[in-house]
Amino acid sequence: MLKLLTKILFLPIILWSAPSFAQSDSTWHSSVYIEAGGAGGIGSFNIEHYSFEKEYINIGARFGLGTSRLRNFEDDFQPDYFVPFGIFTEFKVIKKRRNPLLIYTGVGLIYASTVQVNEEYKAERIVKLNSYFQVGATYIISKKLLLRLSYSPIISRGYGLNHWGALSIGHTF
Repeated sequence: MLKLLTKILFLPIILWSAPSFAQSDSTWHSSVYIEAGGAGGIGSFNIEHYSFEKEYINIGARFGLGTSRLRNFEDDFQPDYFVPFGIFTEFKVIKKRRNPLLIYTGVGLIYASTVQVNEEYKAERIVKLNSYFQVGATYIISKKLLLRLSYSPIISRGYGLNHWGALSIGHTF
């Protein structure tokens, strides 16, 4: 089990650095964006790196940091935080050079650290590793502004399947 978890954790890192291992003619780039909803909780800051980019398909890795609440049930400052990481694929639907429309799919894990009440009615930090899937549409305006609308079901141990929508806005470079 530990070997499988280690392979899953390092797969995004390998995809992230793939162009540096092999010489390639294809271009690749990155994007940074903020996301409301989705795998990072209520709000998150994310970076994506395209390791493979061809005319109709992009493949890369994602890493983010998000939160859902800043105070616990006793009104003390103890933020819940989420670290989503994974791999994604984008398929170009509208192939205009200036404003492409892409279908986005992604899968990964979420390192979730939340504060919950224990049996003694005190705040206790719980750490879990959840998984997510994401599907949606990305629109790039003038090769710089990224807009994305997506659906992200999150599988959480002990809570089952949670349904999240996500709206993202960011910058590509």
